[in-house]
Amino acid sequence: MTVAIGLAVLPAAVGLLRYESRHDDPALPPSLFRIRAFAAACATVAFQNLAMYGTLLALPVALAGASVQSGIALAAFSGGSIILAPVGGRAADRYGPRVPTLAGALLLGIGLLPLAITAGQLPLELLALTLAFAGVGLALTFPSMRLAAVEVVPERYAALASGVFSTSRYFGGMLGSIAIAVVLSATPSIESLRALFWIFTLAAFGAAVPSLALPGAQRAGPREAAISEQVAP
Repeated sequence: MTVAIGLAVLPAAVGLLRYESRHDDPALPPSLFRIRAFAAACATVAFQNLAMYGTLLALPVALAGASVQSGIALAAFSGGSIILAPVGGRAADRYGPRVPTLAGALLLGIGLLPLAITAGQLPLELLALTLAFAGVGLALTFPSMRLAAVEVVPERYAALASGVFSTSRYFGGMLGSIAIAVVLSATPSIESLRALFWIFTLAAFGAAVPSLALPGAQRAGPREAAISEQVAP
């Protein structure tokens, strides 16, 4: 049932885009995704949230319900991203969205790699350390991606772009939840947990690919007239 619901998302999305493309005043202009950097920001955040939320949900299962250990590990994961988020914002201002997002995606993937190798069976100290490292990657990426998603579209689409970007985040989290439901549908085992953490690790590294299409250090806000034709309904 879960797989069927997940598969239904694709034709529903195609149907929505076809409907919107024929509408005189679409709520979501499909041509908005022809702006390369905007599409890249949405794809990158979807991959990253798949990795992040999937890890947040799967880790307590891997730790067999050890609530104290789970709390410490997840606090390390979240703490790094919260504390260092301003650093990610400054890096985006200085270097443009591409560099910090690419670096953050790679750091997230490297931080999750030990979980994939060991199926999450790490000593608590090492687990907290590797998740804190992954959290640094998250701190570098989120400000940069949101900046890119809003800045590369015409001003009149800024609010819409922010909403679509947020929806892409939730979509990635939904895919992570579906992966957990499918892989752990039977009794969880070391092999199934290892497969699950590999999915999340590869998703983190996968986020590095679309991040290459984000603006670099010399970015400038798009001129309204120059991009209007790209996003016209």
